[in-house]
Amino acid sequence: ETVSADEFNFHVVTTVQKKNPWIQEFQKRFKNVVIPLLKSENDKWIYKYYLIELVKKLKIDIVLTSNSWEGYQYASLLKTKFNHIKVVDILHAEESTGASNTVDYAIPYLDKRICISNRLKEYMLQRYKTSEEYIKYSNRLNVIYNGIDLKQYNSDLLISNNFKLKYGISFDTKIISFIGRFSDEKDPLLFVNIAKNIIST
Repeated sequence: ETVSADEFNFHVVTTVQKKNPWIQEFQKRFKNVVIPLLKSENDKWIYKYYLIELVKKLKIDIVLTSNSWEGYQYASLLKTKFNHIKVVDILHAEESTGASNTVDYAIPYLDKRICISNRLKEYMLQRYKTSEEYIKYSNRLNVIYNGIDLKQYNSDLLISNNFKLKYGISFDTKIISFIGRFSDEKDPLLFVNIAKNIIST
Protein backbone atom coordinates (compact mmCIF):
# COMPACT_ATOMS: atom_id res chain seq x y z
CA GLU A 1 0.00 0.00 0.00
CA THR A 2 3.04 2.32 0.27
CA VAL A 3 4.04 1.72 -3.38
CA SER A 4 2.62 4.06 -5.99
CA ALA A 5 0.18 2.39 -8.39
CA ASP A 6 1.21 4.98 -10.98
CA GLU A 7 4.78 3.69 -10.99
CA PHE A 8 4.21 -0.05 -10.62
CA ASN A 9 1.74 -2.67 -11.78
CA PHE A 10 1.48 -5.85 -9.71
CA HIS A 11 0.25 -9.18 -11.06
CA VAL A 12 -0.21 -12.54 -9.31
CA VAL A 13 0.36 -15.76 -11.23
CA THR A 14 -0.41 -19.00 -9.45
CA THR A 15 0.18 -22.60 -10.46
CA VAL A 16 -2.33 -23.95 -7.93
CA GLN A 17 -5.78 -24.18 -9.46
CA LYS A 18 -7.74 -24.65 -6.25
CA LYS A 19 -10.15 -21.86 -5.38
CA ASN A 20 -8.26 -19.73 -2.89
CA PRO A 21 -10.41 -18.02 -0.22
CA TRP A 22 -8.08 -14.99 -0.46
CA ILE A 23 -8.56 -14.46 -4.19
CA GLN A 24 -11.00 -11.55 -3.75
CA GLU A 25 -8.49 -9.76 -1.52
CA PHE A 26 -5.78 -10.31 -4.13
CA GLN A 27 -8.04 -8.96 -6.87
CA LYS A 28 -8.51 -5.71 -4.91
CA ARG A 29 -4.76 -5.08 -4.72
CA PHE A 30 -3.34 -6.52 -7.94
CA LYS A 31 -3.92 -5.51 -11.53
CA ASN A 32 -4.30 -9.15 -12.60
CA VAL A 33 -4.71 -12.48 -10.83
CA VAL A 34 -3.81 -15.18 -13.35
CA ILE A 35 -4.70 -18.83 -12.76
CA PRO A 36 -3.71 -20.97 -15.78
CA LEU A 37 -6.29 -23.68 -16.44
CA LEU A 38 -4.86 -27.12 -17.06
CA LYS A 39 -6.83 -30.25 -17.86
CA SER A 40 -4.41 -32.45 -15.91
CA GLU A 41 -1.08 -32.46 -14.06
CA ASN A 42 0.52 -33.79 -17.27
CA ASP A 43 -0.11 -30.41 -18.91
CA LYS A 44 2.35 -28.58 -16.62
CA TRP A 45 4.92 -28.40 -19.45
CA ILE A 46 2.67 -25.68 -20.91
CA TYR A 47 3.64 -23.33 -18.05
CA LYS A 48 6.96 -22.32 -19.57
CA TYR A 49 5.30 -21.12 -22.79
CA TYR A 50 2.54 -19.51 -20.78
CA LEU A 51 5.05 -17.60 -18.64
CA ILE A 52 6.93 -16.35 -21.68
CA GLU A 53 3.72 -14.95 -23.17
CA LEU A 54 2.70 -13.40 -19.84
CA VAL A 55 6.02 -11.57 -19.50
CA LYS A 56 5.63 -10.17 -23.02
CA LYS A 57 1.97 -9.22 -22.69
CA LEU A 58 2.16 -7.71 -19.20
CA LYS A 59 5.62 -6.18 -19.76
CA ILE A 60 7.00 -7.69 -16.57
CA ASP A 61 10.37 -6.45 -15.29
CA ILE A 62 10.61 -8.20 -11.91
CA VAL A 63 9.52 -11.74 -11.04
CA LEU A 64 9.02 -12.42 -7.34
CA THR A 65 8.88 -16.07 -6.30
CA SER A 66 8.70 -17.89 -2.98
CA ASN A 67 8.81 -21.66 -2.47
CA SER A 68 7.40 -22.31 -5.93
CA TRP A 69 8.80 -25.34 -7.75
CA GLU A 70 7.79 -23.76 -11.05
CA GLY A 71 9.32 -20.43 -10.03
CA TYR A 72 12.72 -22.06 -9.49
CA GLN A 73 12.37 -24.37 -12.45
CA TYR A 74 11.70 -21.57 -14.93
CA ALA A 75 14.04 -18.90 -13.50
CA SER A 76 16.77 -19.88 -15.97
CA LEU A 77 14.31 -19.80 -18.87
CA LEU A 78 13.11 -16.30 -17.98
CA LYS A 79 16.66 -14.98 -17.54
CA THR A 80 17.70 -16.49 -20.88
CA LYS A 81 14.67 -15.27 -22.82
CA PHE A 82 14.52 -11.78 -21.29
CA ASN A 83 17.77 -9.94 -20.56
CA HIS A 84 16.03 -7.20 -18.57
CA ILE A 85 14.19 -9.45 -16.10
CA LYS A 86 15.23 -9.58 -12.44
CA VAL A 87 14.22 -12.63 -10.41
CA VAL A 88 13.78 -12.13 -6.65
CA ASP A 89 13.22 -14.99 -4.22
CA ILE A 90 11.78 -14.78 -0.69
CA LEU A 91 12.93 -17.35 1.87
CA HIS A 92 10.87 -17.86 5.03
CA ALA A 93 12.40 -20.83 6.83
CA GLU A 94 15.29 -23.28 6.84
CA GLU A 95 12.89 -26.13 6.14
CA SER A 96 11.22 -24.45 3.15
CA THR A 97 11.53 -25.59 -0.47
CA GLY A 98 13.63 -22.56 -1.43
CA ALA A 99 16.19 -23.17 1.31
CA SER A 100 16.70 -26.83 0.41
CA ASN A 101 19.44 -28.10 -1.88
CA THR A 102 16.81 -29.52 -4.27
CA VAL A 103 16.51 -26.12 -5.97
CA ASP A 104 20.18 -25.12 -5.89
CA TYR A 105 20.25 -25.32 -9.69
CA ALA A 106 18.30 -22.03 -9.69
CA ILE A 107 20.83 -20.08 -7.57
CA PRO A 108 22.72 -18.50 -10.52
CA TYR A 109 19.44 -17.16 -11.94
CA LEU A 110 18.16 -15.53 -8.73
CA ASP A 111 19.26 -11.88 -8.68
CA LYS A 112 18.28 -11.39 -5.03
CA ARG A 113 17.25 -13.77 -2.27
CA ILE A 114 15.42 -12.14 0.63
CA CYS A 115 15.80 -13.86 4.00
CA ILE A 116 13.31 -12.84 6.71
CA SER A 117 15.93 -13.11 9.50
CA ASN A 118 19.68 -12.90 10.05
CA ARG A 119 19.62 -16.49 11.28
CA LEU A 120 18.16 -17.65 7.96
CA LYS A 121 20.74 -15.64 6.03
CA GLU A 122 23.55 -17.22 8.08
CA TYR A 123 22.07 -20.66 7.41
CA MET A 124 22.03 -19.97 3.66
CA LEU A 125 25.56 -18.56 3.73
CA GLN A 126 26.79 -21.78 5.34
CA ARG A 127 24.99 -23.77 2.65
CA TYR A 128 26.56 -21.68 -0.11
CA LYS A 129 30.02 -22.16 1.39
CA THR A 130 29.83 -25.90 0.77
CA SER A 131 29.98 -25.28 -2.98
CA GLU A 132 32.68 -23.40 -4.88
CA GLU A 133 30.15 -22.90 -7.66
CA TYR A 134 27.58 -21.14 -5.45
CA ILE A 135 29.72 -19.24 -2.93
CA LYS A 136 30.15 -16.39 -5.44
CA TYR A 137 26.40 -15.74 -5.18
CA SER A 138 26.51 -15.15 -1.41
CA ASN A 139 26.32 -11.37 -1.88
CA ARG A 140 22.84 -11.80 -3.36
CA LEU A 141 21.47 -12.83 0.05
CA ASN A 142 19.77 -9.95 1.88
CA VAL A 143 17.74 -9.63 5.09
CA ILE A 144 14.35 -7.90 5.10
CA TYR A 145 12.18 -8.62 8.11
CA ASN A 146 8.50 -9.40 7.62
CA GLY A 147 6.53 -6.16 7.87
CA ILE A 148 4.25 -5.63 10.86
CA ASP A 149 1.78 -2.78 11.19
CA LEU A 150 2.80 -1.54 14.65
CA LYS A 151 -0.27 0.70 14.80
CA GLN A 152 -2.37 -2.41 15.35
CA TYR A 153 -0.50 -3.02 18.61
CA ASN A 154 -0.47 0.55 19.90
CA SER A 155 -1.17 0.18 23.63
CA ASP A 156 -3.06 3.50 23.64
CA LEU A 157 -5.61 2.07 21.20
CA LEU A 158 -5.96 -1.44 22.65
CA ILE A 159 -8.71 -2.14 25.15
CA SER A 160 -7.41 -4.15 28.09
CA ASN A 161 -9.04 -7.59 28.44
CA ASN A 162 -11.20 -6.96 25.37
CA PHE A 163 -10.92 -10.62 24.25
CA LYS A 164 -11.93 -11.94 27.68
CA LEU A 165 -14.86 -9.54 27.84
CA LYS A 166 -16.05 -10.59 24.39
CA TYR A 167 -16.06 -14.29 25.23
CA GLY A 168 -17.06 -14.06 28.89
CA ILE A 169 -13.71 -15.32 30.20
CA SER A 170 -12.67 -14.49 33.75
CA PHE A 171 -9.95 -11.83 33.95
CA ASP A 172 -7.90 -14.19 36.16
CA THR A 173 -7.81 -16.90 33.47
CA LYS A 174 -4.49 -17.40 31.66
CA ILE A 175 -4.85 -17.63 27.87
CA ILE A 176 -2.10 -19.54 26.07
CA SER A 177 -2.28 -19.48 22.28
CA PHE A 178 -0.67 -21.30 19.37
CA ILE A 179 -0.80 -19.53 16.00
CA GLY A 180 0.48 -21.63 13.13
CA ARG A 181 -0.25 -24.68 11.02
CA PHE A 182 0.05 -28.19 12.38
CA SER A 183 3.30 -29.27 10.71
CA ASP A 184 6.66 -30.63 11.90
CA GLU A 185 8.56 -27.36 11.53
CA LYS A 186 5.96 -25.49 13.62
CA ASP A 187 6.25 -28.16 16.36
CA PRO A 188 2.76 -27.85 17.90
CA LEU A 189 3.60 -30.50 20.51
CA LEU A 190 6.31 -28.22 21.90
CA PHE A 191 3.57 -25.63 22.41
CA VAL A 192 1.56 -28.15 24.44
CA ASN A 193 4.57 -28.75 26.73
CA ILE A 194 5.16 -25.02 27.13
CA ALA A 195 1.49 -24.51 27.98
CA LYS A 196 1.68 -27.26 30.62
CA ASN A 197 4.74 -25.64 32.21
CA ILE A 198 3.09 -22.20 32.28
CA ILE A 199 -0.09 -23.59 33.86
CA SER A 200 1.88 -25.45 36.52
CA THR A 201 3.78 -22.31 37.65
